[in-house]
Amino acid sequence: MVSQSPQEKILSRYNPKPKKAARSMEGLLFIGVAAAIWIWVSIYASTVYQPKYAAKSLVLIKDSAITSHYVVPAENYAIQTTSSSSANPVLNTMGLLKSEAISQALYDYLQKNHPEELQKHLIKTKAQWDRFYSDGKAFIKAKNQPGTDLITIQFSWHAPIIAKEGLDTILRAFSNASLNLNRSEQHSKSIYLEAQVGDIAKALEKVRQEKSRYKEAVGSVNLAKESDTLATQGIEMATRLSQVEATAQGKEAEFKRYEKMLGMPSDDAITASALGLNKTLSKLQDQLYQLNQRNAELRTTLTEKNPKLKEIQSQIQSVKLDIQNELNRTLGSNAQVGNHVAIADEGRGNIIRLMATAQAEAINLNTEANVLRERMAEIDQQIKDFPNKEEALANLDEKERSLSSALSAVRQKEIEAKLKEAETLSNVFVVDQPQLPTKVKFPDQIQLLILGILFGIAAGVGAVALKRSLLKADLTVQSPQVPDLCEVESTKPDSLPNYAYKKNLYASVPQGSAIREKNIGSLKARLQKGLSESKDGQNQNGHQGSIYFMTSNN
Repeated sequence: MVSQSPQEKILSRYNPKPKKAARSMEGLLFIGVAAAIWIWVSIYASTVYQPKYAAKSLVLIKDSAITSHYVVPAENYAIQTTSSSSANPVLNTMGLLKSEAISQALYDYLQKNHPEELQKHLIKTKAQWDRFYSDGKAFIKAKNQPGTDLITIQFSWHAPIIAKEGLDTILRAFSNASLNLNRSEQHSKSIYLEAQVGDIAKALEKVRQEKSRYKEAVGSVNLAKESDTLATQGIEMATRLSQVEATAQGKEAEFKRYEKMLGMPSDDAITASALGLNKTLSKLQDQLYQLNQRNAELRTTLTEKNPKLKEIQSQIQSVKLDIQNELNRTLGSNAQVGNHVAIADEGRGNIIRLMATAQAEAINLNTEANVLRERMAEIDQQIKDFPNKEEALANLDEKERSLSSALSAVRQKEIEAKLKEAETLSNVFVVDQPQLPTKVKFPDQIQLLILGILFGIAAGVGAVALKRSLLKADLTVQSPQVPDLCEVESTKPDSLPNYAYKKNLYASVPQGSAIREKNIGSLKARLQKGLSESKDGQNQNGHQGSIYFMTSNN
């Protein structure tokens, strides 16, 4: 194998291939790249590609939930329900299409009606569906018509019926999401007011119970009325007390007069009357008297051991026992047999009855007077306590009125909030209902093949252009010492190999004039020396070559 000298390598580096061979290689490159893309697109179109159907719907975004008028696209955003003057309610509402509510609604729809579609995409769980669905941009397209509140929503799927039903599901979920968003503020307000109603109702019930316990403790229902009643009762009781005391004094005087007439205390008089009125006791006392007389007579003539005397004494004991029993029955168990005075005449008996009656009435009247005095003392104390009671009760009444008024107001607000929540509408109004798509979404299979052909041609042209660009860059980088423009001319001898024949070789390297002249001289000397020492000895065979350098200041 013949080796090249450094000079020959420099010359061969700037020797372009023949135009025909270069064009042939570029053509092969173009065909190869284009064919590879065509084959790949054909395989994809025949095996992997699945046509998609797109269902469309026209939706109006209306800010009627709160402001009751259409949103204005330019100047009135600040007065709308958005939080920023630069926000767009239409775009805000369109953002709900990327929400979890839409994803969940689609998943529930497919799981219920078309589980085979989920199986086809190897989806078994919600997490797998979330990874497959992502933010929905691959399935849902929404576009706002400039200058309007209308948006076009498109849902794509491989089956036309799923595309249509899926878009129906999306529109329902979209409308519900907007509705829930609009109602959220009123709903939160309703919950807050409901909690407030509960708290105020509990506080009011507590105050009412405290008021009831207080009235029960003080024994009053209406202090003002009760105060008047107590004052009246006090006057009446004072009058009654005077009458009772006067009557009691009269009865006591009557009792003492009767007692003086009888000459004995009232207890003894009553006992004597009771004994005198007891005929059995009188008979027994007569028997006892007779037996005592008989006993005295026998003692004068008989000894103590005489049976007759013992019999008389036995009878005396028996009569005494009968008298004691009769006394117990008449006077009570504490009565003793003795020298009791018995009043049996009717006159003194009437006096004793009148005395006992007067005594009893006097005792009753005195007792009544004491009760009246105690009650009057209680009334006086209650009247003295009325200012404190009235103040405490007035405070409880004021609390009750305040809480009752607050409860009524908050309940009214709660009802209004619930009514507003119920009246709140969705911002989404469907103008055109989704229809069953009849055409395959771009691109269909034929369009995909055409696009593959066009892309293959473009890729082939790009590959050729890239190759040329890389080759030019390689030549520029590898020839730093060549002058701006040089031309090598040589007459090829018959024995000179092709690589030694260099003609019309151009290379352009921008350089300064001084460096350019130096490089030209150096290159000329080296090329001359190299050609003279050619391996094949072309100079010895009488062949001559010439080298011409042309420089340009450009």
